[in-house]
Amino acid sequence: MKQKIPEQLLNRFCDLISEKLGLRYEKDRWHHLIRHIGLAADDFGYDDVELFLQWLLSEPLTQKDVSLLANHLTVGETYFFRHKNSFEVLEKNILHDLIASRRGRDQRLRIWVAGCATGEEPYSVAIVIDKLIRDIRDWDITILATDINQNFLKKASDGLYRKWSFRETPEWIINNYFTLTQGNKYAILPHIKEMVVFSPLNLKEDVYPSILNNTNAMDIIFCRNVFIYFSNELIKEILHKFYRSLVENGWLVVSPVEGLQCREHDFRPVNYLGETFYKKEIIAKCISQKKIFADEGAYPVKKRYEFEKISGETAQLDSLAGNKILRELRQEPEEELLYKEALKSFEKGLYGEATDILMKLYSSMPDNKNELQIKRDVIMYLLAKSYANQGKIEDALEWCNNAIKADKLQPNYYYLRATILHEQKNTDGAIASLKQVLYLDPNFILAHFALGNFTLEQQKPEESFRYYENTLLLLKNYKPEEVLPESEGITAGRLKEIIHMISSRNSVLLQDIIHLKS
Repeated sequence: MKQKIPEQLLNRFCDLISEKLGLRYEKDRWHHLIRHIGLAADDFGYDDVELFLQWLLSEPLTQKDVSLLANHLTVGETYFFRHKNSFEVLEKNILHDLIASRRGRDQRLRIWVAGCATGEEPYSVAIVIDKLIRDIRDWDITILATDINQNFLKKASDGLYRKWSFRETPEWIINNYFTLTQGNKYAILPHIKEMVVFSPLNLKEDVYPSILNNTNAMDIIFCRNVFIYFSNELIKEILHKFYRSLVENGWLVVSPVEGLQCREHDFRPVNYLGETFYKKEIIAKCISQKKIFADEGAYPVKKRYEFEKISGETAQLDSLAGNKILRELRQEPEEELLYKEALKSFEKGLYGEATDILMKLYSSMPDNKNELQIKRDVIMYLLAKSYANQGKIEDALEWCNNAIKADKLQPNYYYLRATILHEQKNTDGAIASLKQVLYLDPNFILAHFALGNFTLEQQKPEESFRYYENTLLLLKNYKPEEVLPESEGITAGRLKEIIHMISSRNSVLLQDIIHLKS
């Protein structure tokens, strides 16, 4: 006999999972929800579902608790080359053109599969890229696959699949990219498996774009059959973050039923043979702004300023004379006005526009001006971040080095340089730069954390353990809800949870050290 759960209790639980996971369960799906709750209750050691719900709602949940809930409440129904037509368009149009434009120049691709479930979709993307790029060793390929469900990520990382995962997959792909194991499972070939990096990420609570979790400067983001679980408000928030995570002319791929929300955002729908993809295209927007504001006579300054106040957006101006008029209206120094415009563009994800404004500002500032409102190294630093978020890593490194030359005592400049060097696969250089950060500021938490990650990559567990240990000790000086310096929005509590997840995935020894010091 099924246990009857009070409606009020279910309503409160729905509010909880909406807050923590972003998941939405309407009443017509409660029968599914109750079944999943029963399975979760077993994992938590409860025989009585109502008592389990009462406990969940009365105690603060740890990240482990949230992850366990996610393991039962998220659905991982997927298979290789799902939505076959979308993959054909991806191969013959989007990736084909993108690879052609990068060949012989900046040979790099960055793709993010958000809500990757058990890994079939990111591995399908990797197979397509392997087919298209014969000299793949000469390319820098990043395929980031994220999900909130730790069980899914474990299965994805194993790369073992049953026949059911290939129900619409051409036989030649199975023969060329998989080997049949003794357990009657299909193992994906090592070189394809190595192309994909799996990582936990909560689309509701985590920060992105961020250099810290590698979600910046993406060429393509896949997020299919994920929005169906979220509220409209959360979808808008996620779309805004995806927009900022993409380079200019980057692509967002969603399922056909999820496209309506994208049309309401700044993405431009592009149709290929009946399949709609969404492009981050800001050129038309910039042109329209210039057309409105370039002609002083056609649009009086006072009205133009009122328009800016009403719209909430500051348009990029074409002349220093125009900036001077606005400066007088706002009573702000010219360089401060331009810098604020650049910051607004950066925060909206218009990184190319931010770069243009900053270069204009930088070139207009004389070298011998001693009392600048905005220091030259600060402009260089934001330029480096803007270039990094466009995927222009060489330019980012150049401007970051310029900022360091201008002011050698800023630890955040060395931290940014470390993340750029790591993106260039120069891990030794990144570690050296992070050690310079700690020389200037021994309490720079993210430098300790990054050193833990980088030394773990180098298979130096003892060093890695020490840096994670230092990170946890420093985190005790912060409240869980406090945002950490230079973290782009990550809280102390969230960073601690991330370290615990790293510990559970890597070694018993690391886990023991972390729990001992927490």
